[in-house]
Amino acid sequence: MRNIILMALCFTVAIQSGCAFKDIDKRIFVIAIGVDQSDDAKNPYRVTLKLALPAQKFDPSVNNIQIISENSETISGAIGRIRAKSSKDLNFGLLEICILGESLAHESINEPLNWLSRRFDIPMEGIVAIGKPNAETVLKMKPKSENFSGNALLLSLSETGSISSFTVPEHLYDFYRRTTEKGMDPYLPIIETENEVYKIDRVALLDKHKIKTILTTDETRVFKELLHSYPHFEITTKMVDQPFVLAIEQLKRRYTIDTNNKNKPVIRVSIQMRGVVEEFVNQVYEENWTKFEKHVEQEERTKISSLLKKLQKNGIDPFGFGLLYRATRHEGDKEWEQWQSIYPEAVFDVNVKVSIQGTGAIK
Repeated sequence: MRNIILMALCFTVAIQSGCAFKDIDKRIFVIAIGVDQSDDAKNPYRVTLKLALPAQKFDPSVNNIQIISENSETISGAIGRIRAKSSKDLNFGLLEICILGESLAHESINEPLNWLSRRFDIPMEGIVAIGKPNAETVLKMKPKSENFSGNALLLSLSETGSISSFTVPEHLYDFYRRTTEKGMDPYLPIIETENEVYKIDRVALLDKHKIKTILTTDETRVFKELLHSYPHFEITTKMVDQPFVLAIEQLKRRYTIDTNNKNKPVIRVSIQMRGVVEEFVNQVYEENWTKFEKHVEQEERTKISSLLKKLQKNGIDPFGFGLLYRATRHEGDKEWEQWQSIYPEAVFDVNVKVSIQGTGAIK
């Protein structure tokens, strides 16, 4: 028994020596990383790290954040140069945010995504986004509402704090899957800085390599509705020349692909919504709810159809219609070739059903 304990102790010491174990006071934690295009042709990548310094106690008056940027030919090379500027070991185990500069995302996201997905010490559940005008500007800004190191971005993008119908979060594992999966294309939220706050109300749609189009704010709201069956958002329209706002509290959606007529394939999109009147200056009585419902249905049908046609025109499929087609057919390798010829010619049949459940706290 004594020999077994001795062998276990020796094995533990050997493991710690091989893993180069370091105390926490000798580490510095990377909580966010930004990758931009640099102005140096020989060193095309500019990497920015947002570092959280360990502290014994929380003190909002003390700045425990350090920002370091470096240019290099590769992302790994830039990280190596940043290590030379730090007296402590860089630890990526708590990395929460990965931001790609807008100009880089317009050129290619392959290299930064390749680096992020290969690292064993980078959590795949981290948030990925696009920084405008660049990632470095976004990471350097410190909002007044930020109490902990870098938590303002995380609260917004992970929806653990603010929940907005215009913010579409994306995780690294899903982003990587979409860049490799046939029949489903990636997307990323866009972060802008405005008067010391983050503005996250648009989304960029990509093919497997770069940005293809950027949606408007209203299109982003519709996009999130179709992507996640997001149940809490507002539909704004006009009735009798007055603003009419319906707060949606329940949403169901269903997609089907009909290829019975090979000359005219149809993608059917069915949406069911339930909500309450949130804003309207005139009285809304139960007997005339139907005309309000029909009006909202027509408005939503037009917006959804317009968005789907825009995606089709750009040759991108973030909703996974192609993946649905492959999953419901059993023709082997021919399925993908068939879908590539079907999608550009498909017609969208959008059906929206709206049900008003009440008029809020007043009648």
